[in-house]
Amino acid sequence: MLVFEGRPVYGGVAKGKIHIYAKSENRVRKITIEDCENEIKRFHEALSLASGELDLLHKTVFSEIDGKDADIIEAQRLMSEDEYYSDNVENYIRTQKVNAEYAVLLFLKDFEDKHSGEDEFFKSRISDIKDFSERIIRILSKTQEEFSDYTEDTIVCFEDALPSDILKIDKTFVKAVIMKNGSLYSHAAILLKAKSIPSIICPDFPMDEKMEGKDIITDGYSGKIFSEMEDEIQDKIVNELQGENIHIIQNKNSDAILTEIKQEISDRNEQTVLTENKQDASNSPVRKGNNNSFGICANISDISELDSAIENNADGIGLFRTEFIFIKSETLPTEEEQFKIYSETAKRMKGRKVIIRTIDIGSDKRCDCIKLPLEENPSMGLRGIRLCLKYPEIFKTQLRAILRASAYGKVCIMLPMITDLWEITETKKILEEIKTEFDIQNIDYDKNIELGIMVETPAAVMCADDLAKEADFFSVGTNDLTQYTFAIDRNNAIADRYYDSHHPAIMKMLKETADAAHKNGIEVSVCGELGADVNAIDELIEMGYDGVSVSCGMIRTIRNYIS
Repeated sequence: MLVFEGRPVYGGVAKGKIHIYAKSENRVRKITIEDCENEIKRFHEALSLASGELDLLHKTVFSEIDGKDADIIEAQRLMSEDEYYSDNVENYIRTQKVNAEYAVLLFLKDFEDKHSGEDEFFKSRISDIKDFSERIIRILSKTQEEFSDYTEDTIVCFEDALPSDILKIDKTFVKAVIMKNGSLYSHAAILLKAKSIPSIICPDFPMDEKMEGKDIITDGYSGKIFSEMEDEIQDKIVNELQGENIHIIQNKNSDAILTEIKQEISDRNEQTVLTENKQDASNSPVRKGNNNSFGICANISDISELDSAIENNADGIGLFRTEFIFIKSETLPTEEEQFKIYSETAKRMKGRKVIIRTIDIGSDKRCDCIKLPLEENPSMGLRGIRLCLKYPEIFKTQLRAILRASAYGKVCIMLPMITDLWEITETKKILEEIKTEFDIQNIDYDKNIELGIMVETPAAVMCADDLAKEADFFSVGTNDLTQYTFAIDRNNAIADRYYDSHHPAIMKMLKETADAAHKNGIEVSVCGELGADVNAIDELIEMGYDGVSVSCGMIRTIRNYIS
């Protein structure tokens, strides 16, 4: 048996047959052509098709990832309009008289050679150009590989995984991903975590034909990959890893591995005060000081994610991003369309809290059914509650749908991007108008429905004591709070080194927010990425936070860590 050791990207144990994902240069043949203009026409037709694919992908991707990661797709779509890119490819076609596929590959290699030693901006640019060029080559050669074509459990190995590759993955049969090259902070790694796909970066893993179709096991918790196992030992290894998540495996024979695993389990059972294993702990309530519960809720962007939230035993829905309803629709969603989604969510959560955030279009989230004005800096412009109050009819329609859904479960309303007290009081006026209408029409709703706010701007932190007197709960959005605190565009790769949600300034703001909430008798939680960071959980509990809301795939990880 062979054991390869890599770096874990996202946890999970998987078993399947390895598939080596073909690189574009292995598929492209150099062809000498005479009609350069016709070849250039083919190239521009491919550009147009690629732009359309990426535009559609950008609109639908919110059901799987948040807006800041979807901006990766928009950056690539804009490349179809980039004259530098198209002019260079056209030049290769004319001067070297080669087919468009090969011209794209020549440009890509030339760009990599020129800028491989450059700063982070160009590294990010190379990644985008590689991804976009791969798409163009696949369109031109009509050899796009589809993950949905797989018919058995498969583990895909990439030389260089590209964002669009990850977004296309169908999890029905793709059980894990191995990357030979890449970074834990690359776009591909971000998307693998967002899609909850067990994944490993392993430079030593062989990418040769001999590996194709072989049975392997990947342990996304430890970063280990097992190959050439005896048949009778495979299931035992998987069962041990899935049951206990023990990762002490070394390059030894199978018997030694199993002996070591079982010894580790035995030692741990003797030392622990818990009588339940990790699987049981992940289904048990988490306690903090004074025997109070620490809630671990789910962030969802689509009703289709409810199954995962329920399977992972979420304490509730801590953040229902409603943007996807609008982003996927060419016309404004009606009250009835929204009501069906919200009420179905409430019913299926069976009394567990469902916090529905009102529409947060703007910044990096585009929406065709709402024509937003062009802004130089949309992150600082018309978004969140500002947009809702500017378009009161859209806002009122959504609030009516949420209020009606509150008759079917524990539904709460949450307002994004609050910076001032008047935004809450203005919303309350609109809610009271709707409640009066419902009372006259005998429409059922929760008369005590909670109205909470996102704390994601420094202004909200500084006014937290006043805001807590009007809000029923706080949810801290650490992603935007970090962005606005440091005056950093969180989508800008150049500024990555300055984007630090663990910075003392952020920690101090989190503590002040928690203190203001509890002083006024309301609950406070975190729904940003910091809530899914095990390195921050202890500190959040010490600060007095009542819970976190994380992606469905991280619920058990956080619950196990605390338990």
